[in-house]
Amino acid sequence: MSDLFVIDGVVIKGQVFGGLRSSQSTTARVARKGVLGGRKTHEKIGKGDKKFTLEGKIAPFELGGFPEVTGLEEACDNANPVFVARGDGSVMGWYTVASCEMSDRHLSGRGIGRVIDVTLELELTLKPDRSAATNRLNNLMERLGL
Repeated sequence: MSDLFVIDGVVIKGQVFGGLRSSQSTTARVARKGVLGGRKTHEKIGKGDKKFTLEGKIAPFELGGFPEVTGLEEACDNANPVFVARGDGSVMGWYTVASCEMSDRHLSGRGIGRVIDVTLELELTLKPDRSAATNRLNNLMERLGL
């Protein structure tokens, strides 16, 4: 299987993240106006949130994936914008990791699950200023060995 997503240098591989599902949602900000004797009308007042969710499972002892997930957990803790691209090279943009949830099953003697369910929620954000973006992309290229 190929690389499915690249999130801030963390490559999400199909063979490591089993049963991977992704979903996207976009909202619009609207003002609701009451109309006498009729239905409420809606007026667009701006763009709403754009969210991207990834759900999958990793088997850290058999296939790996644990360092990748902990790296994304750090990105969530720091709330730094991360660059996201699909495996086909399509740029999705700059996102903030809003949450990183891990649920361990079949615990090993070290307390780590043999199977870990992972859910990542990302929210589209403004791209960082030029110097911060350059630093992030340089770090990304280093991680990918480019």
